[in-house]
Amino acid sequence: GAQLYGLHALAGRPEAARRELQSQIRQAIEELRLVVDAMNPFDGDLAAMLGDLRPPLERRLALSQVDLRWAVDELPKVEELSPAKVQHLKRLLLEAATNIARHSGATQARLSAQASNGALTLELADNGQGFDPNSPRAGNGLRNMRWRAMMIGAQIDIEAQPSCRIRLRLKLAPPPPTVAQNPAEVGTTAAGVASPG
Repeated sequence: GAQLYGLHALAGRPEAARRELQSQIRQAIEELRLVVDAMNPFDGDLAAMLGDLRPPLERRLALSQVDLRWAVDELPKVEELSPAKVQHLKRLLLEAATNIARHSGATQARLSAQASNGALTLELADNGQGFDPNSPRAGNGLRNMRWRAMMIGAQIDIEAQPSCRIRLRLKLAPPPPTVAQNPAEVGTTAAGVASPG
């Protein structure tokens, strides 16, 4: 709602830059898509979710000529992420990309995702000039990202210098134990002799 009011105000200014207006419209459309996506069930396929998020991430970074490098490994199902948590994750990454585009002076960003040692690690990093974590603008953004990470149940680490690096770590539920199959059910005895028909 607030973003639409902002668009209306921006469109009414004769000096409004066309590029800025187009950017705001794209972001409003992306917000609407996030709202619609939140109504759909999440089947645990985090790699597919990140793939869907890649185009809007690239668009936001491209506004400042920042190239996005993609390094997402094959990921296990993440059943513990509810649709609400998925939305927090999407918004966190989109906000981080917006900050890179607006403030970092970077030419390249890299999103990586991998699972190892019972945890999922997501990292968005750039090659820019970093930022002052004590500035009011940065402080608000960092608090928002930390709040979203808390809502997801993930640990977040943010490095501000010399360039920006945001790392999320989410513990994964252990896989269910494998139930040993009864040999009799496959027509053999424990000794390996075929059971009578």
